[in-house]
Parts: sequence; structure tokens; C-alpha cells
Amino acid sequence: MTQSSSNKTSVTREAADRLQQALKSLENALEPLVARVYALEKEAAEHETFQKDIREQETLDTRNFEADRARLATELDEAKAREERYKAREEDVARLADETSQELESVISQVLVALGDD
Repeated sequence: MTQSSSNKTSVTREAADRLQQALKSLENALEPLVARVYALEKEAAEHETFQKDIREQETLDTRNFEADRARLATELDEAKAREERYKAREEDVARLADETSQELESVISQVLVALGDD
């Protein structure tokens, strides 16, 4: 029984050694995979951060675009209002010029009549 017991212990040790070698081999094989998974997770986190930054920039761009659009619409409305005021002034000036021309013609006619009566 001692020899049998010793034989079993030897077989068990050999099996344990083979198991340890297999585990070490598996560990060595998994190290590059674990490193790759870590690198991919880091890359994914960086990508997510990048995407978040892009979304924030797009939101900011949209807000700036809307603000610019509103400002430009206001400026356009103000420009149209100024144009209408200028057109009204032009019409007033044209009307006054016509009235002044008519009055000058009338005065010139009166002066000519007065000179002709002398």
C-alpha cells in the first residue's frame, strides 16, 4: 500500500504540475488578449468622449447659428424700416422740389410780367 500510495502521490503531483503548466500557458496566451481588451476599452472611452465633444460643439454651433439668424433677421427688419423711411423722405423731397419749381416759375412769370409792364 505504501508503494501504491506513493505512486498515487507521484501521479497526483505530475497531474498538478501539468495543470500548473497548462494554467501558466493559458495565462501567457490570455495576456495579449487582456491587453487588447484594455486597449479597446480605452479606445472606446476616448471615442465616446470625442463623440460627446462633437455633440456639444454641434449644440453650440446650432445655438450660435440660431442667435446669428435672429440677429440678422432683426438687422434686416431694421434695414427695411430705414429704407421705407428714406423712400418716404425722398417722396417728401420730390414733392417739395416740385412745389418749389412751381413757385419759382410763378415768381419768374410775375417778374417777367412786371418787367414787361415798365
